[in-house]
Amino acid sequence: METPTAVGSGLDEGLRALSHDDRRTILYALADADGETPVPVDETSHLKLDATPTELHHQHLPLLAEQEFVSWNTDPLVVARGPRFHKVAPLLERLEPVLDGTATESV
Repeated sequence: METPTAVGSGLDEGLRALSHDDRRTILYALADADGETPVPVDETSHLKLDATPTELHHQHLPLLAEQEFVSWNTDPLVVARGPRFHKVAPLLERLEPVLDGTATESV
């Protein structure tokens, strides 16, 4: 069993990853994908990202990769589920109703 400190640390990592709209968009795209296919995050992508390519390369993708929620490559710029993606997936599921306005008081 994980200690409360370890659980809190994992929760903090997940919340930090989800604290920016572009990182949430990337994580939701991976959650919706089949799990095997990398998702493009460049100008050919269907994702609506506000971050510049520089911000993606130097801030958002490294943060997600450091926590092992994603892995990414630069040519072409794609992301895939990382070995710890399963740790952030439950947070994505719980957050989705809040973001799309369908949350009830029990959420």
